[in-house]
Amino acid sequence: LLSDGPKLEKALVGFGEKWHSRDVDFKPYPLGHLIVGPVEAVLDLLADGPIEADEVEAVDITTYKAAVHGCGKKYSTPESNYVDCHFSIPFCGAATLIEKEMTPRQLRGDFITDPKVHDLAARVVVEEDPEMSARFPAEWPLEVVIRMRDGSSRTRRIDKVKWSNQRPPSWDELVEKFHAEVDPAIGAA
Repeated sequence: LLSDGPKLEKALVGFGEKWHSRDVDFKPYPLGHLIVGPVEAVLDLLADGPIEADEVEAVDITTYKAAVHGCGKKYSTPESNYVDCHFSIPFCGAATLIEKEMTPRQLRGDFITDPKVHDLAARVVVEEDPEMSARFPAEWPLEVVIRMRDGSSRTRRIDKVKWSNQRPPSWDELVEKFHAEVDPAIGAA
């Protein structure tokens, strides 16, 4: 899926000189890494001004091959389960547009069975850009275009996604994320 086959010689490039343990990526949202960029772009577009989901004609996402084949063509329905939704760029993009956030709540219970989310997800189209594919995995490029029913659109391109090793989080951001996930279960103390 991510390549055309194993390239064992790549395992020895920089051996003893480059330490891959420093190439850690963190997850700012409760999603697989292939979906972080589209969610980040949608949130950036929402930060530019409100977008009402009912006014969205379509969402076009252009990105690299691994994201398209791994999560971009996975469409969900109200009968879908957590895993189906969690690994779907269309569902996660639609959920983020509707809820204006991406937290564990958007992947639970009644929300994943809400027909409104799946209706918008059906209007999310994810396509490959060969130039972006050539840059992956060094970068995780993507572009999101939200097309509105009134004919207007908003566009956001990202080459280095949030909390990847190219844009690592600060310690304070990691602490905040930790507390957001853990405090509801065990308390702040």
